[in-house]
Amino acid sequence: MADVHVIDTSSLIQFLDDLSPAPLWRVLVACEQWVVNGRLVFPTQVERELRSYGVPDSITAWCAGVKDRRRFDDPDYKTVRQIMSNSVLQRVVDWGKSTKADPADPYVLAQAVEIQAAGHEVCIVNEDRRDKNDGYGKLKKSSIHTCCAQLNITSMVTSQFLPLLGVKL
Repeated sequence: MADVHVIDTSSLIQFLDDLSPAPLWRVLVACEQWVVNGRLVFPTQVERELRSYGVPDSITAWCAGVKDRRRFDDPDYKTVRQIMSNSVLQRVVDWGKSTKADPADPYVLAQAVEIQAAGHEVCIVNEDRRDKNDGYGKLKKSSIHTCCAQLNITSMVTSQFLPLLGVKL
């Protein structure tokens, strides 16, 4: 079982979709404790991606509030470049998608790689499970799940992560 979980933007947004206000609050309080204990982390780009949507919500505020309490640093740009030099991993970004922020996925992967290299069991929490083809049989976009398999890193969806928090939903 992983001792550090790297959470992606998609899973944080999933909290909003799946939880009513009271359980959401309990989950965010538990997640904050996990951040403080070094069991949960996210790169700065996740918070920036959330802010770029322009919707002030509890998840965006939570990220901004716990960002300085993270136990693991943002990934080094060399690691991000290494991720983006792999032909499968570089397709984790959908370059056709308009966004104001730097896509977080390469940073999530790079942070997980660095944490794993430091000797931790790591798992990425995300909702990105399906690859997308270009219509001609070629890979257009790699899912985080596929990238995790390439990097020998485990991944899980939000519904698998929530019970680990031990919070009454």
